[in-house]
Amino acid sequence: MDLLGVENVITDDISLKVYECDGAEFFKALPDVVVFPDSAEEISKFAKLANK
Repeated sequence: MDLLGVENVITDDISLKVYECDGAEFFKALPDVVVFPDSAEEISKFAKLANK
């Protein structure tokens, strides 16, 4: 969360429920985390972290 700030990261199950499927709802899976990066640099940093 330090990478993007707590205001740009969702980790609690209740809030994550909104992101468990797309509009079609054919496949549901609760994500581990949802992030809202503000820049290409933040996307790059998070992608590197996620790849570890």
